[in-house]
Formats: sequence, structure tokens, C-alpha cells
Amino acid sequence: MAIDPSKVLLTGRVAVVTGGGAGIGRGVAAGLKAFGASVAIWERNPESCAAAADEIGALGVTADVRDSAQVDAALAHTVAEFGPVTILVNNAGGVFTPRSSKPARTAGTRSTNPTCATCICAPNA
Repeated sequence: MAIDPSKVLLTGRVAVVTGGGAGIGRGVAAGLKAFGASVAIWERNPESCAAAADEIGALGVTADVRDSAQVDAALAHTVAEFGPVTILVNNAGGVFTPRSSKPARTAGTRSTNPTCATCICAPNA
């Protein structure tokens, strides 16, 4: 049974899909867009990021979610374009190993989980 996008609108919602340049992430990003969300694709491969964003009509942000500084920059870019993020699809895949034993600073909060690929806090959401 297919879901009719007009019955479940995401209008006014801002979605980030990590690893959205290909595969499942690209499909999820397209689905979120079809249901009315403003979609930002965070992808470390600039070519697949741009291609997916162009095809879907999304914001393409080249970022490696293993790097907290790139996550902070991607979040700032996304918020500047669309406003606060209300949906996160943490789809980026790969081997994520801790770079240090220190807690990672991510998006205005601290994560004590050194294997966390992306941790976004949306204050006042």
C-alpha cells in the first residue's frame, strides 16, 4: 500500500540526510522531498552530493560526518539556508573509529560516545 504524500505532509520541516549521495540515503532524501520537506544532503563525495542534490532539488553539502568541524559547518550552512533542522536521517555508512578518547564537540553539545558519527542537538526544537 503506497502512502499518498498529500496525507502526510512535511511542509515546513527541515531534513538532513547524511550519506544521501547514493543508495538508501538518496532514496530517503527523495522521499522526504516528495513529502514536502526542505532537504539537505550531507555527503563526503562532492560529485555524488551535487548529482543527488540537483536530481532531487535538495541542498547539497559536502561534509565528512566523522569530522566534528565539518558537521558544525554543514549544520550552520543548512540552518542558514532552511532554518533549524527538525529531521535527521543518520545514514552515513562506513567504518567509524575514534580519532581520540576526548569527547567530540558537535553542534553546540558534547558527545561522550567516541564512535558517534553525527550528533546534532536542535535546541528549542
